[in-house]
Amino acid sequence: MLSSLIQIKVITGATGSIGAHVLAQVVARSNIEKVYCPVRGVKPLQRVLNSLHERGLELSQSSIAKIVAFNADLSLPDFGLDELTLSQMRDKVGLIVHIAWPVNFNISLASFESHIAGLHNLLEFSTSVHRPKPAQFFFCSSISTAWNMPTSTIPEGPIEDFSYTSSTGYGQSKLVAEHIVRNAARKGAHAYVLRIGQVVGDLRNGVWNDKEFIPAMIRSALTLKALPDLREVVFPSPRSRLLQLTIDSIAPGSPSTLWQQASYNSRTPFPLPLSP
Repeated sequence: MLSSLIQIKVITGATGSIGAHVLAQVVARSNIEKVYCPVRGVKPLQRVLNSLHERGLELSQSSIAKIVAFNADLSLPDFGLDELTLSQMRDKVGLIVHIAWPVNFNISLASFESHIAGLHNLLEFSTSVHRPKPAQFFFCSSISTAWNMPTSTIPEGPIEDFSYTSSTGYGQSKLVAEHIVRNAARKGAHAYVLRIGQVVGDLRNGVWNDKEFIPAMIRSALTLKALPDLREVVFPSPRSRLLQLTIDSIAPGSPSTLWQQASYNSRTPFPLPLSP
């Protein structure tokens, strides 16, 4: 499996919910030597550890010792890091999981410019590593890129028509990002898109961010004394499993063929009705 081959990883978004679960799973593996976690803001390691603790993810000291958290600005070509640190990362990194992305449905596509620049810079970094092949790169996208697709099944492939994405800047930015990843794969990057659907609490603790759509809607019933009659079906994926299982299932591809199958949908096959 892919994860058994790679010792050093980069995980963005480790202070978020999905990122925290992926990080906890990765550092628990005996074959993982180190995980770089770029974080914006002061006290990056403490922020990562606080995020893990809030979600009931307690790590051993040996696992914590594998985490290298540092302040970084991904929108900058060098991430705001010194040349020595960048050189050390290029010597060692074999896999990048890019999760960090603002989940905000009220801002425009233009508001995501710095995040799209960060994606580009990470892809450039993945092809500049001092290894025989580029670092494997996984971009966490969203099924919102296919929100208006006329068919009920979303293909595991490129979405060419931008009218299929949602009307939000968030969905549009994810589809722009998917095309950037696909173009990078065409040019030799070992890059994949992972489209994520409705993510729910983890299997062990059931912790679910109450600011997300469904928990926030349920909490509103305490004030409104009512819930909407949605009559919809979702396919919930436990955040503690959805990403790592997908990454583990993908074998390394060659630059000449990878871009042809660079998109994967990550969701559970079990539907959950949102109805009375």
